[in-house]
This record gives sequence, structure tokens and C-alpha cells, in this order.
Amino acid sequence: MLLLAAKLWFGPAQPPLELDEAVLEQSRWHAFLGSLTLTLGNPKTILFYLALLPTVVPMERLDAKGYAAIAVAIAVILPLVLGGYVLLASQARRWFRSPRANRLLNRSSGTVMAAAAVAVATR
Repeated sequence: MLLLAAKLWFGPAQPPLELDEAVLEQSRWHAFLGSLTLTLGNPKTILFYLALLPTVVPMERLDAKGYAAIAVAIAVILPLVLGGYVLLASQARRWFRSPRANRLLNRSSGTVMAAAAVAVATR
């Protein structure tokens, strides 16, 4: 583990590989729908809504119109939140293209790995 930490610390800072822009353009809508389906089908998300919804909404008085309103709210709010994550990820991608950022990332990762190796070795 210390060897890997040293390789990260002293290794060259390499930016991430560039993706073909044509491939990105073709797959954005497909990726959005796939990630939305994955999120809505996630058992943790389902359990979160099942646990939270009865505390906020009186379920015994909820009719079809209320269910539709909740579904519309989820369909609007969830893509907005995920869109925020996408914007943050695209900013991080731009930041990680610089050699300085890669060097900082490699050195901080190497430091954490070295600390973990020392912690394991002293136990």
C-alpha cells in the first residue's frame, strides 16, 4: 500500500482521457433517461419516499388527484436536483483537466493511502 501511495505522490499528473464529443451528444438523452430510471427504481429512494411521505401527507385522505400531484412534484424536483449534480460534475471535470489539480489529487490520495497503510501496520 505504501508503494501505491509513493507512486501516486511522485507519479506524473495525467489529465483524464478526452471523450469523443459526437458520442457524448448522441448519448446525453439516453444517459438522462437511464439515470432517472435507475434513481426511481433504487430501493433506497423508494424506501425514503415510503418513510417520509406518510409523515408529510395524510395518506388516508389522499385521492388519485393527490397521487398525481405527488408524482408530478417528484418528476420535476428529481431531475432538477440531478441536473445540479450534473453541473457540479462538469465543473469538476474541467478542473481535473489541469495538471495542478491532478497533482493535488494524486498527492492527497497518496497521503490518505500512506496514512491507511500506517494505521493498518500499527494495529
